[in-house]
Amino acid sequence: MQIKILRDKSSLSRAAAEHAANSLRSLLGEKTAVRLVAATGASQLEFLEALCSASDIDWSRVELFHLDEYVGLPVAHPASFRKYLYERLVNKTGIKRFHPLNGESAPQAVAEEVGREIIAVVPDKRKAAAVKACFAGAISPEQPASALRKHAQATVYLDLESASDLGPQTAAQFGANLPT
Repeated sequence: MQIKILRDKSSLSRAAAEHAANSLRSLLGEKTAVRLVAATGASQLEFLEALCSASDIDWSRVELFHLDEYVGLPVAHPASFRKYLYERLVNKTGIKRFHPLNGESAPQAVAEEVGREIIAVVPDKRKAAAVKACFAGAISPEQPASALRKHAQATVYLDLESASDLGPQTAAQFGANLPT
């Protein structure tokens, strides 16, 4: 697992989008189709915008999954993560195979498998405590993101604000240096 700490949200969004785009291009060079699992929320807006503008990706060969949805929420609702991804990724890129989590179905029935590489985009000060708990605490169900530490192909992109509670030793343990 790696941590990449960049100066600000825009820098980390561009760097993570470049990483994701390079991974997609590489995998599309080897396979007929690839899978992408996308997160949602305000923290992902700049990342998804940068990813959608990446060149030389055959989006018609990308199969999209997403992480979560509100239980009982219809797709037309403004807070729907399905709606979010249709508007910010699917419709912009021409992805043809999108497997939205149906918030109106039983939660157990909508569990999906995830891909082999995880690229997490975690900007903003409001995420600092969760970032610290993820990397400095025990791996446990109380800190679900701490499970990322067991995944060999996980890269977490942080900005200085989200990394602000992370000490230099913890950052270094995961291959990151806090920019000065």
